[in-house]
Amino acid sequence: MKNRMKFILITLISLLLVCSAFASVETAAESIVENSNNVLYHLIEITKDQAAKLIANGATEEEISELGELMVSRAEKITSGAANTLDQLGVTYEVYYIEVCLGYNLTYYVDPIKIVDD
Repeated sequence: MKNRMKFILITLISLLLVCSAFASVETAAESIVENSNNVLYHLIEITKDQAAKLIANGATEEEISELGELMVSRAEKITSGAANTLDQLGVTYEVYYIEVCLGYNLTYYVDPIKIVDD
């Protein structure tokens, strides 16, 4: 009877630890996605503001294009870092694209992440 109680107790503790580990991974993944997407949206807003100021001061299409390419490069690094971490956690995610217009009909695509429920 004592052995049976020990077995049940150990099993319950193990289940509790496993459940809390899964909750921790999910919470960490949500935090990573939220933080990386917040940084991306902040980057977009800053870039749009810079483009508007540069255009108001007579910037050329080439200068705005360089600004847009820099934004895309930074966004890719942010998304790539978050995606690598999510891969390590074993979380299923999806990268989707949003369109960013900076002026002179220049359009760029930035790639936030969302977690996909299995």
